[in-house]
Amino acid sequence: MAAPNRRCACFRGTDSEHAQRRVPQGRGADRAILNDNLGDGFYDFLLAALTPTIGNCRGGIYVAMSSSELDVLQAAFRAAGGKWSTFIIWAKNTFTLGRADYQRQYEPILYGWPEGAQRHW
Repeated sequence: MAAPNRRCACFRGTDSEHAQRRVPQGRGADRAILNDNLGDGFYDFLLAALTPTIGNCRGGIYVAMSSSELDVLQAAFRAAGGKWSTFIIWAKNTFTLGRADYQRQYEPILYGWPEGAQRHW
């Protein structure tokens, strides 16, 4: 399938917290959360998501997710055919409650484009 001739940016958001095991809490505590503990499979998950994204985008690509698995994201992005440029930091007005030891008030965003594609700046 030929990639569309787009000059727009592609955005993909992920939640790397789902790559780690969580302790069930609250209502439905006995129910398993699907895809909650991907472990080493998180790379394959990202690769499967990023390959069609990169293959169908001609402009900049932005991927936002938690900083806990940025090395895995960067490796999967490159393996899927992406040219990694930098990480952009989104400084939020307030923090978001989570299960981390501290509450982050930022979100890292991978920025890149398809390898070999012309940049549209």
